[in-house]
Amino acid sequence: MTRERQPLRPVSSSSHGTKRYLRLRSGSNPFRVRFRVRFKVRFRVRFKVRFRVRFKVRFRVRFRVRFRVRFRVRFGDVYLKLRRRTLDLDHGG
Repeated sequence: MTRERQPLRPVSSSSHGTKRYLRLRSGSNPFRVRFRVRFKVRFRVRFKVRFRVRFKVRFRVRFRVRFRVRFRVRFGDVYLKLRRRTLDLDHGG
């Protein structure tokens, strides 16, 4: 162990730097690749789920808006008729 470790540690630089360098060289690359792959997969799944959810939500919102608009139109007509009657009565009386 010690004999193998010694040549990896040059005299000029500190052990911390070499450890970091070794870590970057050996350990983290496959991890990064794995992370990227996982991230891509997760992103796709999330995107699909979000898209579905958004679509459902949008559909619901549209439906509600349509319903409200219809209700307003109907109620608005009645309201205008009533108001016209009252205005006519006021003017006529």
